[in-house]
Amino acid sequence: MLLMLLLLIKINTFIFNASLTRRKAFFIQLPFSIYFGWITIVTIANITACLVSIDWDRLGVSDVTRTMIILFFGATIVILTTIRRLGIAYALVLIWAYYGIYSKHTSEIRLNGEYPSIILSILICLALITLTIVIVVVKNYADKKSAKEQATAFSFASNSCAIRLCYHTIPNTYILLQKPIVMNLTAYPIEVN
Repeated sequence: MLLMLLLLIKINTFIFNASLTRRKAFFIQLPFSIYFGWITIVTIANITACLVSIDWDRLGVSDVTRTMIILFFGATIVILTTIRRLGIAYALVLIWAYYGIYSKHTSEIRLNGEYPSIILSILICLALITLTIVIVVVKNYADKKSAKEQATAFSFASNSCAIRLCYHTIPNTYILLQKPIVMNLTAYPIEVN
């Protein structure tokens, strides 16, 4: 499981650094982000189960405290990964998993609120992850708005055509747009050194 998590981290890094169209991002980046989220949760759960099975109690903390530490550790991983990769799909998977833990602890059939400190820890983690998602969404929106504003143009017109030189969001790249009077707009990329 740990090997799978490490491979997914590498794949996710590769996909994040690639410039993908919206369609490719939807069909490639989104599924890997969701799967990466689930593998993260499963890895944390498996490590926890392994420690419980061998009666690991080296720190001298209670089971409740250990559970709270693991919950906050998982939330920290999610928050840092979400901020670094600016992807909310990964975080939404962890919200779903944490909500499942919360519902188990508050269910009358299951634990019936027996551990209020764990319930409070889950709610704090859910609030922090949700706040992170909101921050990432706002940042993505601001970045897109800023990119549109950066694409300001310099124009001049002659008898036969209008020419516009636009600074593109890709560094050191300008796009020459030439619009003949009777024809459609055409774009010619120009590399600037």
